[in-house]
Amino acid sequence: ISGKGRIYGIYNSTGEISVEGTEINIGATNANATAQAIYNKKTATIEDVTINMNFGKLSNIQAYGIYNDSSLQGIINIKDIDITIKDGNSMGGEGSLLYGLYNTRHSTMIIENENIEIEAPYCYKSASYVSGSTAYGIYNDGNISIDEGTIEVSANGLDAYGIYNYTHGTIVTNNIDIIAEHENDDNYVTSTYHAYGVNNSGTMTLNSGTILVNDLFSPYGAYNSSELTINGTEITVAQTGATTTYSSVSSPSGATTTDKG
Repeated sequence: ISGKGRIYGIYNSTGEISVEGTEINIGATNANATAQAIYNKKTATIEDVTINMNFGKLSNIQAYGIYNDSSLQGIINIKDIDITIKDGNSMGGEGSLLYGLYNTRHSTMIIENENIEIEAPYCYKSASYVSGSTAYGIYNDGNISIDEGTIEVSANGLDAYGIYNYTHGTIVTNNIDIIAEHENDDNYVTSTYHAYGVNNSGTMTLNSGTILVNDLFSPYGAYNSSELTINGTEITVAQTGATTTYSSVSSPSGATTTDKG
């Protein structure tokens, strides 16, 4: 599917839908497009599905591998899903927003074995600002549980988040491997934007798994401003081009981070 404006691969409005053994390919022909490979408002079961989204060098794209709407308190059960999103925004103007999984408030995702890869390799610079794409492996403001999987995100210029858990969000992960990279193109090196393994302002529990973050400036393995519990997760953070590799968990004043080894 390729088009302009709003683009939907599958749109589930008020019913129940089952998607199995399916490949969905999404592109766009113009800038300023909003694309959802799967958009769910009610109840969906998704198994053995591959999603590919590629937008070339178009600017101001909003891309969602799966968007789970809150208007009818959407519930999605996901098993064995692969999501790849690629965007080469380098034309200036507004940057793009790329989401592997987007779960809104009051919605629920139950996930078993997901693999998400988001690449945003280009950026645009001027004398006063930098533009590119912000990459989110998972954005959550509802309820998510995840068993097994990988998340790999990279952005150049703007931020890269493995998991971004917002204020009302609750996430429990089991054995998830996350790689987040902020590439800092030679054409524009900025300390304003970063790579985050996880960024939590809700409630999050990480059980086992690994987090690897690379960034030239201030990489964050885990950034917490609310309630974060870490159980046996290996966190490695590296400053690109530097020789130091170290673990990092950051919690501002008033936040709670519990590391249980």
